[in-house]
Amino acid sequence: MRQGILSFLGRAQERVPFPDLSPDLLQGDARAKVLQLADMGIVKGRQDGTFGPQEPLTRMEGAALLYYSLVLLGKIPEVAKQ
Repeated sequence: MRQGILSFLGRAQERVPFPDLSPDLLQGDARAKVLQLADMGIVKGRQDGTFGPQEPLTRMEGAALLYYSLVLLGKIPEVAKQ
């Protein structure tokens, strides 16, 4: 009983930054990694607030993933937005 309540509360408090990243669409380790990367600031999502899990990765998105990963690791300095 206690485990069921705690599990329910954990799901209710889970922050899902992208409305199209539902547990039914993207499950398991992949969904957990996307949420973890979003919390770390590496995955930003699209301008409309979605993630687009079924869409192909563009060159710009790939470059952004690489850039934010290298900034997080301290390998390159973050470029200030102007």
